Amino acid sequence: MSDPHNKSRYGEVWPRERLDACLAAMRLVKDRVVVSGGWAWHFMTTENHPEYKHLHDHKDVDLFTAPEDAYIVMEAFRSHEFRRTHTMHDQQRDFWRYEKGIEVDDHIVKVTIDLFIRAVPHIMVKGWKITPPEYLITLYGTIHANEGCFAKKAAEHIMAKGESPIDHPMMAKLLFLDKS
Repeated sequence: MSDPHNKSRYGEVWPRERLDACLAAMRLVKDRVVVSGGWAWHFMTTENHPEYKHLHDHKDVDLFTAPEDAYIVMEAFRSHEFRRTHTMHDQQRDFWRYEKGIEVDDHIVKVTIDLFIRAVPHIMVKGWKITPPEYLITLYGTIHANEGCFAKKAAEHIMAKGESPIDHPMMAKLLFLDKS
């Protein structure tokens, strides 16, 4: 389980260079992966929304690939100088982490890819294969650790009303803030 939110940091946004570096990495394998986690919520949210840190987690990129595409995806990352790094999940044969430091101006932006090798359901949103919201919600507490994810909570609230969270204005708002 991830650490509780630091309430004094509500409203902070992700740096543009981090977003651009992660998107560039995802584009390397776009046709062979399904985007999950914070990036899936990102694509479900209205275009040009504020990139609040507490709305979508962009610390890493969570991707699924079907077993038959795994080697192609891994080779794409390796050929672009991503290096496999070790984690506590290395015993799992269906999980690989890749990282690369990308120089941007006067600093390094670290891009972390968490690659899960398994076929999962997907939908097309804005040209990307993403995990459907109802499936993505089930991944919290297992693959995605932050049960307090604002986008997850907003999607649950929207779907409970029988509506789709895709492009719903609530998906771009910092709701569910515990200000106590």
